[in-house]
Amino acid sequence: MKQLVYIALGVMLFSSCGLHKEYTEKVEIDKNLFGDSVQIDTVDTANIASIPWKEFYTDPKLQALISHALDNNQNLAISLKNIDKAQASLTASRMAYLPTFAFTPSAGVSKVGDNRLHNYTMPITAQWETDIFGTITNRKHQAEIAVQQAYDEYKAVKTALISNIASAYYDLIMLDRQLEISRETIKIWENGLNMMNSLYESGHYYSPAIAQQEASIEGLKINVVNLEDDVRKTENALCLLLGDTPHAIERGEFAQFEMPEIVKIGVPAQLLQNRPDVHSAERAIAMAFYGVQEAKGEFYPHLTFSGSLGWGKEAANPGSFLLNFVSSIFQPLFQGGKLKANLKISETQLEQAKLGFTQALLNAGNDVVTALQDCQASEKKSTHIKRQLECYEKAYNDTKELMKQGKANYLEVIRSQESLLYGQFLEVENRTNAITSLISLYTALGGGK
Repeated sequence: MKQLVYIALGVMLFSSCGLHKEYTEKVEIDKNLFGDSVQIDTVDTANIASIPWKEFYTDPKLQALISHALDNNQNLAISLKNIDKAQASLTASRMAYLPTFAFTPSAGVSKVGDNRLHNYTMPITAQWETDIFGTITNRKHQAEIAVQQAYDEYKAVKTALISNIASAYYDLIMLDRQLEISRETIKIWENGLNMMNSLYESGHYYSPAIAQQEASIEGLKINVVNLEDDVRKTENALCLLLGDTPHAIERGEFAQFEMPEIVKIGVPAQLLQNRPDVHSAERAIAMAFYGVQEAKGEFYPHLTFSGSLGWGKEAANPGSFLLNFVSSIFQPLFQGGKLKANLKISETQLEQAKLGFTQALLNAGNDVVTALQDCQASEKKSTHIKRQLECYEKAYNDTKELMKQGKANYLEVIRSQESLLYGQFLEVENRTNAITSLISLYTALGGGK
């Protein structure tokens, strides 16, 4: 009997050679991932994705909001709990190498004639399954990857949270600036309306122009109400991200926002190294790889050692120690195609993971290219918008002078005022788009650490 056990163990050990493998595959990022429209630097230069968020977002008030959100946002707290769950599963998978112990006392009473016989046992049982074919090790590797993916999820939630807070913050500053322009314009137009009324009363002006001016002022006042409503809604949305009830948000003034040089010189080849979704997708391949290993291991025998040690008492035996040791080999023979089906499913999941990684790369590349092109487009437009605004201002001032000389009517002044207002709004909008695009690029590169 012993010889059969030794032979079986030898066959198992021999057949297991090369079955358990460590995942070593490294998927390379295609240098053409970003298409022909984006320059890719081959040198290993620093990029904006490696900048910590406190160095990227330098506004102290914005930094305070982000820090508050990192401490109070519920979605971020949930993702931290997911890390705890994954860590607990990893601990359990590591403990699987150890034998299991159980205390299983039992007692009974039997009656023979007029005599009652009492018997009881108090054994401690132990069971240990060997890991010859790496089943336990494969499960441990999967648990380790699950922990890494939980960290990736946390990083993704954190990056998105920081990005959303920054975008909402700059939206508020943009709205503040638009409100400021609108209110200043209303004052100017109302002064002009007073002048027109004076001219009308002296018989030097016509009422249709006055009505047109009044209508323009009322339209601008409606726009102010809409902007104020947008401010409240944006503040409420930002408070939700902060984990707070709605309240006013303290913020800075609308200021110039310079593009970092990296946006102007191109994109480094390693720019996706911080993307949490790309990391998670690549780790999914490793997890599926170990799933295939585990499915293959199910075709091989399982060697289990079990035993018990305790104390028992029967009617005829006052008390004695009980000792039992058993070794068993379980070799699956026929399970209705279940093992083959599980292997096929695992191999399919591995292929799906590889496809998912490719799609994650495509998504990341598209995000980066779109954000980068938006940054560059905003920068290019800024020169033209600045020149356009200068022309609107000159046209407005010249029209006012011509009106004073009697060479232009007030309708022309109104039109030049509206054009100037449009140009001012356009400048604010483009500057905000530039900021938002840069935030999107920072997020697309996996920034926010």
